[in-house]
Amino acid sequence: MAKHCQVWTCRYDVKEEMDKKKLASEITILSAERKDSALFTCLVTNAYGRADMNIRLIVQEAPEPPREVRVTEVKSRTAKITWPPPYTGNSPILRYQLECRLQPATGDGLTHNATIPGDDTHYQLRGLGPAKAYVCRVRAENQLGLGDFSDPISFTTTEEVPGGPPLDVRAEAVDSTTIRVTWRPPARELWNGAIKGYYVGYKVVDSTDSYLYKTLEVGRGGGSAQETVALSLLRRYTRYSVLVQAYNAMGAGPRSDEVVVRTLEDVPSEPPQQVQCAPLTSQSLQVTWAAPPPASIHGVMQGYRVSFRLEGEEEAGRNTTDHELKLSGLLKYANYSLTVAAFNHKGLGQASPPVHCRTLEDVPGPPADLKAVSLSPDTILVRWRPPQDSNGLLTKYSLYWRKAAGPAASKVLWLNTMNSTVIRVQPAHLQHKLPDLADSSRHEFWVTASTSRGEGRPTRVVSHTVTPRVPARVLDFGGPVTAVPGDKVTLGCQIAGIPTPERKWKFRYPIDGAIDKMREEVLNSTENG
Repeated sequence: MAKHCQVWTCRYDVKEEMDKKKLASEITILSAERKDSALFTCLVTNAYGRADMNIRLIVQEAPEPPREVRVTEVKSRTAKITWPPPYTGNSPILRYQLECRLQPATGDGLTHNATIPGDDTHYQLRGLGPAKAYVCRVRAENQLGLGDFSDPISFTTTEEVPGGPPLDVRAEAVDSTTIRVTWRPPARELWNGAIKGYYVGYKVVDSTDSYLYKTLEVGRGGGSAQETVALSLLRRYTRYSVLVQAYNAMGAGPRSDEVVVRTLEDVPSEPPQQVQCAPLTSQSLQVTWAAPPPASIHGVMQGYRVSFRLEGEEEAGRNTTDHELKLSGLLKYANYSLTVAAFNHKGLGQASPPVHCRTLEDVPGPPADLKAVSLSPDTILVRWRPPQDSNGLLTKYSLYWRKAAGPAASKVLWLNTMNSTVIRVQPAHLQHKLPDLADSSRHEFWVTASTSRGEGRPTRVVSHTVTPRVPARVLDFGGPVTAVPGDKVTLGCQIAGIPTPERKWKFRYPIDGAIDKMREEVLNSTENG
């Protein structure tokens, strides 16, 4: 037996055995390897000839891992994996095994485990999730078993619009023109990509208008656990329908269910219409109006406020739920300014432009004062002041005059006007002169004022006796005079008497502002006036 060993054949063991009839030779491979797959030839020769024999050695093993595994087509829910055939291990590849996992892994992580026939070198993955990261690997199998897995290959599916609506959408009124909307993001598995923001739609309930949208952009990761947006400049006391959509790079997802909310009440923004007034009596007015436009009420109408006042006086008001109101207890023949405003729970709205209305005339009150003064031994001047309450346009004064029958005059004139003379005096005149009276005669006077409604109550009765002597008297009535700083003020004093009386002006004023301390000053004195 001889052994032949070279560097590359150290694993081979060659043995030969000889007997009387033949020679036997064999090669033993101590540990077969892939490279031992070869054609072995046994060659024999002698002087008379030669012969050979070929033996093909096939070393079989499990297949190698596929190389250059690639993802050739990626969509939102599918991907195509391809690879070239690997070394078969000298045994036909029966099948391939493909495994894919989500990244990061959830649970056992395996999402796809596919078996592919050995004559295919590609596979269409289906049922993937949008915008998800996957890692896949492939291995081959022959009759000797499964080979090792290929190096893993990673890919991310493309995005889709969100697959679900925002959750727990709520809306509440903040004030009469603002609504606050809150919601939670869609279920995480339905994002189908990174949520970039939200569209918040709103419109008036039951209107044919399209939704108006306000956009809320959020940061990476889909924003916070709860989002909020305020819708402002809305109509007051109006029902709105609100919905929310999430969007990503591919577009908007489904809408949430609508929620309905009403903005809060506000005071009416427009006044009642067609405000009119008309006098009923000397102390009452009738006011009528139409309702404001319904869209301007901004709440539940509670009623109307009718406000009225005289110039320079404080305003008064009365409420009603009707569209008309009778104002009574007013001043006679007085010009009133009136406005009407609607009100709801929120308060009083805009008042209408003022209208002006005057109560009807009535008989006047008595002239404010009366006096009789001698101008000469046979002449009496009767003077009076206008009524404090004229109650209309004065048409005349009636001066009643009679010669007194006894020492005392009647105080009840409306029961005792017999034997009296009535003198009609124009309303612009406030005096009348009676000349040529008998010496030592006693006369009684009273005055009434009249309007178109009739004659008013009389003054008190004043009496005066004609005498040869004419004492000094002041014809004016005096009384308060008002002025403001800077006014030019003239104070008059008409006098009568024979001989002509002296005239003297004096005045009293407080000392150091104290009313109980008065100082009297004489301004001037003249004899001839």
